[in-house]
Amino acid sequence: MGWDLSARPGTAVYAVADGRIIHRFHNVRGYGDAIVLEFDNPKYDPWSRICVGLPSYRKLYAVYAHLSKILNLHAVLKGQVIGYTGTGGNAAGESPHLHFEIMLEEPLTPHSPRVDPGELFGYSFYVCEGRTGR
Repeated sequence: MGWDLSARPGTAVYAVADGRIIHRFHNVRGYGDAIVLEFDNPKYDPWSRICVGLPSYRKLYAVYAHLSKILNLHAVLKGQVIGYTGTGGNAAGESPHLHFEIMLEEPLTPHSPRVDPGELFGYSFYVCEGRTGR
């Protein structure tokens, strides 16, 4: 689960929230070069009576994949450039894009729970076949 956002190689990639870069991966199968940004969940509800779903997670993890350059950063601010798009992983031979996903837990594994980024940030950044939104 995640978004493939069309982008020319070398396009700047920005932090979606204040947080810290906790992983830098190189040549990960399917992802190529990738980074993981840990940040506070704006929808966390410590008083929620349910123990599942987005409100039950204090921290979230944004994954940015198919990068050509990863900046050597630790603490980052929302909107700060953290890397540049590339064509690694399964983006090789496809239309250039940034893969972006939100994980509910780390580490990055095929079985880590994920959530649609739109549930957190809305769908205004996601364009499909010329339409914005779902």
